[in-house]
Amino acid sequence: MSRKGDIPKELEQHLGELQRKLREKKIPLLIIFEGPSAAGRGRFISALIQLFDSRGYRLITASLLSESVNRIFFQKYWLYTPEAGRIAIYERSYYGELVESGYKKSGMTIRWIKDFEKTLAANGTAILKIYLEISKKEQKKRLKKLEKNKNTRWRVSNEDWKQNKNFADYTDVMDNLISETSTSYAPWLRINANDLKTARRELLEKTAEFMDSLVKEYSAKNANIYKTSDDIKEEKISLDDIDLSLSLSREEYKNRLDGLQEDLLHLELKAYRKRLPVIIVFEGCDAAGKGGAIRRLIQGLDPRGVDVIPVSAPDKMELSHHYLWRFWKNFPKKGHFVIFDRSWYGRVLVERVEGFCDVSDWRRAYDEINEMEYCLYGSGALICKFWLQISPEEQLRRFRERETNEYKKWKITEEDWRNREKWKEYKVAAEEMLYRTNTSYAPWTIVEAESKLFSRIKIISTVVKNLKDKLKN
Repeated sequence: MSRKGDIPKELEQHLGELQRKLREKKIPLLIIFEGPSAAGRGRFISALIQLFDSRGYRLITASLLSESVNRIFFQKYWLYTPEAGRIAIYERSYYGELVESGYKKSGMTIRWIKDFEKTLAANGTAILKIYLEISKKEQKKRLKKLEKNKNTRWRVSNEDWKQNKNFADYTDVMDNLISETSTSYAPWLRINANDLKTARRELLEKTAEFMDSLVKEYSAKNANIYKTSDDIKEEKISLDDIDLSLSLSREEYKNRLDGLQEDLLHLELKAYRKRLPVIIVFEGCDAAGKGGAIRRLIQGLDPRGVDVIPVSAPDKMELSHHYLWRFWKNFPKKGHFVIFDRSWYGRVLVERVEGFCDVSDWRRAYDEINEMEYCLYGSGALICKFWLQISPEEQLRRFRERETNEYKKWKITEEDWRNREKWKEYKVAAEEMLYRTNTSYAPWTIVEAESKLFSRIKIISTVVKNLKDKLKN
């Protein structure tokens, strides 16, 4: 596929200029290539990236994605989403993976795709999906040509010939996927790739048109993707109704803790054998005892199979990505546990209350979070979410104790005192969060945390119960 003579120099230069403009405007662009075997994905990608500055894009190959076989589905794709001003190019994507895994027509997988693309687009990522079409006859011809050459025959597999044999089935599935997932914010571009030279020019022209429209009309927030109401719904949960008098004696606590931790270790090993990913989320008032509860929880686990992720303000790299990216990159491998000490719920808590994001951002986040957790659940993960609640009087007592204790002084900061001044605002945000994100597949457990001993036992016993229920299936 020679470059000489078939592509106007002006078009080549224009694509390079458009890439620079995307970088200047900090527009992230995701380009997905799909198509049957031997359609020429490698050639077309090469033709495109030759015109780009190599510092401004990243090519995500099928082999790179295959290294993430032990990851939750879609995690590997989230890991390689583009940061602001850069281009990510998927040589193959979740579309091809679903087809190869025997997908026919699944509402769940289509929902995953739509949720993934909608979430990215709503937060500013531009998405272009390119489908390279060839005929069954042309595919067969190219596969035979590749096999005849000793340097390229390794590229042809039994799966490629199987696809050619069942070519009509493959195209029917892809046609359905394209029809179901072609949207204004993530459109499909279909290119007839039977003639490589003509297709190459069309690809570059259409890509340039798409990038040009981004530079001229791009909006960092696609507000119309999510329909968010300006009115906060009537609250269905009141944290004032929580019985904070619940407690345990020290003796009962010790007796129950040993047995629960023994059960937890047994279940961890079983989860490892069954390759069950476990995600445990801790949220709650400042000084509610999250750290102490996490410490007692992991005492019952094999440390080689568990990670604790403390979440603070995002760094520069994390800010250049979608806000959920930093959490997706820390989700567990199959058979492992990850515990989040604060989480993605910061979007609808601290970011909402402190004004770190727009109102439209945190209102949209409820749906985005529910969709993310649905994808995790659908991929087989167990999700346990805990909200630890204490009274403002107990919080004040713990704050003062920390100030006078040499070993706990580091736990109390000026930010804690500032947050305390907004107790009512945080309470309203927490109650709405609990109401809007309490789903059947990722329910909240509200923990009465005035008594640390009671809260720790409730948390560990809840994790044990949820693991037992999940591992029955």
